[in-house]
Formats: sequence, C-alpha cells, structure tokens
Amino acid sequence: MVKKTFFYVLSAQTFVVTPVYIICADDNESNLTNETIKSICDKISFGCKLLQTLVAETISYCGFGKKTFILENGDSNGNNGCLIFNSNLLFNSSTNMTSEELWEYFGRELMTSEYGLENRKFVAFFSRKNNKFLEKLAIGGGGLALCDVDYLNTWPTTIDDISISFINQTFISLMPSFCTIPDSYSVCSNFSSSIGAVCHELCHAFDLGHSMNGIMGKDFARINLVFIPDKDSNTLKKTCNYQNFNYEKYNHYNNINILHNELNHGLKINYSFNNVLSPNENLRFYEKKKIEKQNIGNELFFNHTFWSEGCVTLLAYHKWINHTHLDSIKTNANINQLQQSTIRYDSKRCIVTSLYDIVVIQLRHQSGQVLKSWTFYEKRKTFFFVPINEARRASLIVIEDINGNLLRKEVESLF
Repeated sequence: MVKKTFFYVLSAQTFVVTPVYIICADDNESNLTNETIKSICDKISFGCKLLQTLVAETISYCGFGKKTFILENGDSNGNNGCLIFNSNLLFNSSTNMTSEELWEYFGRELMTSEYGLENRKFVAFFSRKNNKFLEKLAIGGGGLALCDVDYLNTWPTTIDDISISFINQTFISLMPSFCTIPDSYSVCSNFSSSIGAVCHELCHAFDLGHSMNGIMGKDFARINLVFIPDKDSNTLKKTCNYQNFNYEKYNHYNNINILHNELNHGLKINYSFNNVLSPNENLRFYEKKKIEKQNIGNELFFNHTFWSEGCVTLLAYHKWINHTHLDSIKTNANINQLQQSTIRYDSKRCIVTSLYDIVVIQLRHQSGQVLKSWTFYEKRKTFFFVPINEARRASLIVIEDINGNLLRKEVESLF
C-alpha cells in the first residue's frame, strides 16, 4: 500500500470571501437558539464551499484552469468559518427597507466594523420575513452579496446529501414571492435555484455584469446541470422543476426583461448583445480554448449554465479568483507595483491605455447589462480604441488588466 502525504499551502496574497449570518439587534432569542444559529451557519459554510467548486469547474471548462475564490478559514474551536454578525438594525425597521437599502446598510456596517478589510468580500444571509415588498433578498455588488436566509431551507450540510438534494422531488410550500406555483415547488428546484442565485449575486460582487443567458442571466436557476448532468432533457425536467422559479422577483433581473421589451417593441436603441454566446457559439469558444469535447459535458449544460466569454475572462483574471498570479512575483515591491492600476480611459477620444496587458473591456447599460465585450486573453493589448458607435450606447465601461486591476468609469455622453 502506497502512502501519500498532501500539503496545503495558503496563498500569500489572500483576497478572501467571508460567509456571514446577519442577526438583527432585537431578534427574539427564544426563536433563535444557539442550535438554530449553528445549523444556519453550517449550511452557509457548506453551501459556500459548493460555490467554490461551482466556480472552479465552470471556469475550468472554459480553459482557464481550476481557479476559484478563497473562503475564510474555520478554526480548531469548531468555528466553521461563518461569521455571526450582530447588526444594529432593528427587525421592524428592516421590514420597511428595500433590497437596495438593506444592501447599502449592511455593506456600510460590515466595512466599518472590525471585519471590514480591503481584501475581504462578504456573502451574507439575512432573514427577510414579513417584509412589505414581498420579495426575496438577492442583491450583490461592491464588497457584498446579500441573500435571503430562506434559501437555506433545502441546503445540505454534507457531501453525501448534495446529489440527493439535487434530485429530491418532494414538494414544499414557500412564500408566493419565491415561486409561481408555491404548492408545486420541489426540494431540488429550490436548492438549484437558490445556490445559483447566490452564485449570481456573488459574481456581481466580483464585478460581473448581466448577460442575457447563462449563469449571469436567467439560467442561474439551473445550476443542477453542473452537478448532475443528464443527457435526457425530459428526465432532467422531471427531476428538477426549475421552471416554477419566479425570476421576476429578483429586482435587478427585471432590468434584463426591460431591455427585452425595448428590443421587442422596436425602440431605436440598437443594443449589441454579441458578448452573449449561443449554445453553438459557446461550443466554438470552448473548442477555440482547446478543450476536448469529452471534457466539456453534455449539450444541455452549455445551453444554460455557461459564462459569456467576457464574463469568464473577467472572472478568471479577477484578484479574488486569480490569486496565484501574484504569488509568482517574488518581491513585495513588485507585488505592490502590480496591484496599482495603470488603466486609463479617455472618454473624449474613446481610447483605453494601460501599462499592463488588458484582458477584457466591457460596455454596460445603466442596469448592469453587458452590451459589448472585447477579450484579449490570446493576443493582449495595452492600447485599444473603443468604437464611438458602441460607446455612445453605454453608461459604464469596465476594464481589467492581467493583474486583476479594474477600472469602472461612467461613459460620458458623446452627443
């Protein structure tokens, strides 16, 4: 019998994601016991590890290697890495706040606390019962992805339970705001939809915008396809009734629907969504990245749970994902120098310049929808002229260099 020893060395340049359970200042302790809190934290911690795997596998399918974010470590005292954060916000006050207001409040509170660090992002869960807006909490950006505790109802806490949860067709009853047919909602569709929603929001915190389809579009609810691919689509639909999921209860997703309506009504907007790959184009993208067909998975996977080319490039070079890149730099002086962005955008001449290689440029609508993407992962550039006819349609330009430095800048009106 051959004995093998494995060593894990934590990245020296650690940009971490911290799972958080937020508790209001006046939560009733009789309804929130230590056992309840531990159970919630265990689900959050395990679910975030599942998200790590999801990001690593889907980026790997795109030919960038297995890269993912680093989670806050637990300790020998039983701490599973999930931070229990006692907010100053009163529960009754939270019921009258919109998702955006809660995200802003908790984001400011976390970043001004002892846990707020420049190299830390948060994926937080908060109970939003009895809110007057009748919507589930799902919003992400900046340093915080904020989601509803109700998502955890069907989340497992062990590896053995993952596949069971993805195929469990037991019907459950949820709030009408969470699905279109509350009495016909299954464990597997809840689990797939909710884990996909958290991934979607966390990637907004990683500076990704919306695509029309795929994980950053409406297909985040079909994450089960990554973990239990099935060649028979009819069998899959019977296994997980994700079609009952009510996407429109995600406020930010309504912006994509608005763009659809504008296009369908023939308004003179002329948006270009060519950064979004159709299933066939998506397959060609992976072939171009020299990924063998048998390693890609089935076609159903590509029809739904994929990244657009611009999104996956931005993600693959992001500091929170590509942390091993800076580990290859030996001196701290060089590391500090590389972490300083040299990206510039001249809005009058529509010119992008950078000292370091540019890997992706995106033009976005004010809603966060990506209108146009250019990627340079094969032939990189330090200079790029943005076509004026493309720039005039956008509200925001997002640029990333090879070191993960980002520039987000509003596009000034040219006309």
